[in-house]
Amino acid sequence: MEYDDLLNQFDIIERCYYTPPATHTGLDLTNKLMSSWWNGEYNIFYATLRQDESDLSILKLKFSTQQLGDSTLSITSHGNNGIAYPKDGIGTYTIDEGKFNLSSKTITFIKRYVNCNGNAAWKYRGQYKHKLFFGTWGTHYQSFGNFIMKRAAKVESLSLTGIWHGYYFYALDNQAIDYYLMNLSFNENVITGSGTDSVGEFKINGEILPNGSVGFIKVYTTHSWNYFGQIFGSEIYGSWGTNRTPHHGIFLMWKYE
Repeated sequence: MEYDDLLNQFDIIERCYYTPPATHTGLDLTNKLMSSWWNGEYNIFYATLRQDESDLSILKLKFSTQQLGDSTLSITSHGNNGIAYPKDGIGTYTIDEGKFNLSSKTITFIKRYVNCNGNAAWKYRGQYKHKLFFGTWGTHYQSFGNFIMKRAAKVESLSLTGIWHGYYFYALDNQAIDYYLMNLSFNENVITGSGTDSVGEFKINGEILPNGSVGFIKVYTTHSWNYFGQIFGSEIYGSWGTNRTPHHGIFLMWKYE
């Protein structure tokens, strides 16, 4: 259920069945509902523009309000499975100064590495749309790449064959993101299938390499794109482009629940 749908249902329930003893109690309950809906386990994927550098990690986020009626939620994080800090290929990190505005659906936070590279920190700016957060990361003055952050999906089946969802960015336009749906078959290391996006229908042909890398070609009727990345459980992430220009953008795709 989408967040707006949840609030609409809650408003109906509150009006029909619940009369708060005091106005502030009702507001407090509404605030708790708004913030707790966003809590949970997330996958965050980032990539560096025009370079073959990307990574994906799992973290838990908590959204909370500081005062009644506040439309901006603060964000804190901790690691998965009882670990104090989330971790990616660079090292452990924390989410600092996290803010999410419920009205504009914009999100900002600092990804600060702990005891790594002089405690390096990167500024993340994005928005919530298409059931995920996406945007850019870098310094206060310059963007170095894109990121996608979505709720972690729990897939019961061990087989990778089936329906996959995905999104891809255009490197030259930080706001341009497109959705695609695929039906994929994994036969040992060979990947085949078909799908559709806003461009049209396409075929998929590729393979999983012994080192865990994944490469496939997305073939439309008039042109094709090369996709290359890594497999992480039931998710695949990386970059897409052509042989001449391999980094037109980044992508993230996952097996449907």
